Amino acid sequence: MLGRGRILTWIGITLLSCTFLMLLMGQDCVAQSDPCNPDPCQTIPKAVPETCTSVAGVCAPANDFTCDCEAGFTWQYANYTCEPPPPESFFSDDFESGLGKWLVSGWDWAISEPDGRCSVNYASESPEGSYPPHANSTMTSRHTVDLSRATAPMLTFWHRIGVYSSDQASVEISEDGGITWATLADFTNTWRSTWSLVQLDLTNYKTNRIKIQFRLRSNGDHETWGWDIDDVQIREMDTQEFTFPFADDFESGMGNWLVAGDSWGLTEDWYVSPTHSVGESLDGSYPRHANSPMILAHPIDLSGATAPVLTFWHKIGVYSSDHGYVEISEDGGFTWSVLADFTNTWRSTGSLVQLDLSQYKTTPVMVRFRLRTNGDHETWGWDIDDVRVKELH
Repeated sequence: MLGRGRILTWIGITLLSCTFLMLLMGQDCVAQSDPCNPDPCQTIPKAVPETCTSVAGVCAPANDFTCDCEAGFTWQYANYTCEPPPPESFFSDDFESGLGKWLVSGWDWAISEPDGRCSVNYASESPEGSYPPHANSTMTSRHTVDLSRATAPMLTFWHRIGVYSSDQASVEISEDGGITWATLADFTNTWRSTWSLVQLDLTNYKTNRIKIQFRLRSNGDHETWGWDIDDVQIREMDTQEFTFPFADDFESGMGNWLVAGDSWGLTEDWYVSPTHSVGESLDGSYPRHANSPMILAHPIDLSGATAPVLTFWHKIGVYSSDHGYVEISEDGGFTWSVLADFTNTWRSTGSLVQLDLSQYKTTPVMVRFRLRTNGDHETWGWDIDDVRVKELH
């Protein structure tokens, strides 16, 4: 006779086998609720009501569905949202295919690896070390870019930079094919050892074809490690917006944020809502001269809010000469204002931060977390979880 334990084991195997056979035969293993009842398309912005279609199959999650979207928007299955198309790009280069889109001398700017902003390659003005005395090193776009059909064009790029106060790294623009140049941005006495984003407005240059140039000029007194550039893009300003309220617990990754691969990333070492948070210094202490941003990928429209607040949990360790900034932008990321400045701050356990956003209801806003260090001392940095933009309760 079979013992009680063997009988129970046999029953369990039989039930599992039957379930498996039912799946092979196309039978429902469990009854699923209808994801389209009530109609979710009624409440999703830019979705067309009463167009919900269930895509749930056998034992599929009950919330799998699609909606038709209004003209100009497409369904994003991963987020169950209707989103506009990405901004039109007029020029882009991640340098993974070399420097073919640029004019360089061959004695300065070159491809370096393996620590580009998000991939492998990047362009470096001083790939072998410090830039030389009296350098005048240029990287110039090979062809002109036509912005005549643009609405709100901008130039964006990520860079790392180290130049003394007597030297200059400039971003320049030409409207006559490269005969004359005007300065868009000038970096002098600037130190950024981590990748940081630069965004420059090009709306004044829509009538002519343009060229872009990166130039490093040194006067010969001191030399240091120079300028690295990655992910150059000329594109339309982003029109996509996050809906209010907004929440991110980082359990689905960092898709809501713009970051560089050398700083912010997911971690399970500490969290408030299981099992992830984001950390700025995953490998230990933050580096000298860090300028590490984590930028909300799209603005949030607060015009319908009554008393909006930004809340997040964090733990942080920064010296008095370093800063953990929380910043806000009302112009799509061109300029930033400080909401909170954590300096000489030490919190080894999670602390809740709540910041008033009631004065920012007139235009869509972006949020940025940025760690900035001066190079004197380094320590364990900044971890953040459960970021929310919501009504004050």
